[in-house]
Amino acid sequence: MLGEWVEARREERGTLHLRWPNPLLVEDHHGLSQALQELYEYAGAPPLREIQLRAGGPLFLPLSTLARIVNGQAIPGDKKQLTAFVKACWTEADDWEHAWDRLIFSGPQWPLLRSEWAWRPQWPGQTRS
Repeated sequence: MLGEWVEARREERGTLHLRWPNPLLVEDHHGLSQALQELYEYAGAPPLREIQLRAGGPLFLPLSTLARIVNGQAIPGDKKQLTAFVKACWTEADDWEHAWDRLIFSGPQWPLLRSEWAWRPQWPGQTRS
C-alpha cells in the first residue's frame, strides 16, 4: 500500500525519474544537501508534519529545520537529526551516518558552512562583521 502511494505521489510530482540517492557517493556538504532532497522526493515528498511525527516529534526535527532540509537550504544540525530524517523517509540510516561522519571529520568547511546558513541580516543592508 505504501509503495503504491509513494509511486503515485512521485508520478504526481514528476519525480519518477529519480533514483534512490546513494549516500556513499556524497563528497561534500552540498552533495549531502542534494542527496537529502532527492531522498525526500524519492520517498514521495510526504507532508513535513508526517515526517516530523515519524522522526519523533518537533523536539527531534522542527518543521523549520525540515523545510530548510527539503528545500536545499540546510543540512541537519547534527547526526541525530540526520538519522531521524532518513528513517522518516523509510530508509536505513547506516550508510547516511557514515557519510555524515566522513563529512564532519573531513575538514574546516563544516563550521564555515553552518555559520553561513545560521546568519541572517536583521535589517536591510546589514553586512556580516
